[in-house]
Amino acid sequence: MNPESPFGISQWLDSMQRLRSDLDSAKHEIADAVAEGSSADGLVRAVMSGEGELTQIRISPDAISSLDPAVTARDLETMVLTAVREAHSAVADLCQAKIEPLTAMLGSASGSLRASFQR
Repeated sequence: MNPESPFGISQWLDSMQRLRSDLDSAKHEIADAVAEGSSADGLVRAVMSGEGELTQIRISPDAISSLDPAVTARDLETMVLTAVREAHSAVADLCQAKIEPLTAMLGSASGSLRASFQR
């Protein structure tokens, strides 16, 4: 290892400590987040925690037709699935947005450490 390297082992360790702190912060932000999804017509809404727990389903009375219960049930199934999938996708997007920059930082730090050993 080159002691003259601008990115030696102590800088790498400092970088890893910052990364761990940033990961812990991101984990808490994700856990505290709330994501929502809705059916195409907005009659059904799903609320999900940042950890992916489905916490609430809201169904508008307008989504229910007493004229044809079978159609209403089938339509509600589709609307609920759409809303839940949309909320789940929002959670995944949130996680990716919080974690992706940190994984890029990790790759950069490990590459710099490798380079300092090769000099």
